[in-house]
Amino acid sequence: MIDILFYYVFYSSAVLFYGIGFRRAAALSVSSFDKSVFRPALRCGFAALASTFLTALITEKLFSPLGIAELFPLPAFFILAAVAAGTGIVLPAKAVLQTKEFAVSYLIVLLALFESSRLSDAVFTAASCMLSFVFVIPVLSAVRYRIDIARSKNEKAARGMLIMIVSAILIIACSAWNVSWLNDYFVR
Repeated sequence: MIDILFYYVFYSSAVLFYGIGFRRAAALSVSSFDKSVFRPALRCGFAALASTFLTALITEKLFSPLGIAELFPLPAFFILAAVAAGTGIVLPAKAVLQTKEFAVSYLIVLLALFESSRLSDAVFTAASCMLSFVFVIPVLSAVRYRIDIARSKNEKAARGMLIMIVSAILIIACSAWNVSWLNDYFVR
């Protein structure tokens, strides 16, 4: 289980490598961390975890015995819509936030279900993907702050491009250890 955590949080971050919610994470890195950030994150996380659990359970108990396990994305969509509507009643939010949260949650559910073989792995993968947001948002916030300090106030047009370049450098740095010429395999 710990290998799943490290894989989806650090090495193959759901935000950086898969691009799930990267624009949302970049947008959240601008705002201060208050109720307006935590309430949508809590809704998104709960909806993704609950939907992953229910969809994996239905796929394992109902679809797999029937031989139609490949059809799980459609029930996942409907289950997530029901869970998101239920959390929308408890924690109300704007409609624009709900669509962004829904897209991020649905992609996390699909990633968790495609990459896992057991129910526990699916839920743990979804939780790891949500945890990757916790680590990426402060990094993007620090990058954005550093770019704002280094640049003059009238040159904000290319700030988004610089954030993308720094994100590409982070991705390359995370996966550079797996390059074959850095390994000592050919030396042996």
